[in-house]
Amino acid sequence: MPPSAEATLADGGQGMAGDTRTAVLDRIRDLPEVASLYEFAVVVNAGHDQDRIVNVLFQLAKEGAVELLTGNRLRRKNLPNM
Repeated sequence: MPPSAEATLADGGQGMAGDTRTAVLDRIRDLPEVASLYEFAVVVNAGHDQDRIVNVLFQLAKEGAVELLTGNRLRRKNLPNM
């Protein structure tokens, strides 16, 4: 597992990856219930690392907050409160 994945999983997306997690959650809230993962280019363009973004998405899927779908899409489910 890459170091960024270990950091994200170990601290639940807080610490170094916490701002990436916040950026991803903010972006998900701005999108329709089912959206393309390409919509996260905005988060990448804001300077967040692609590996951390993917790791946050996997963690959110594990938590049941989103469902990763075929065709590079996700479905918003039960997002954590901030």
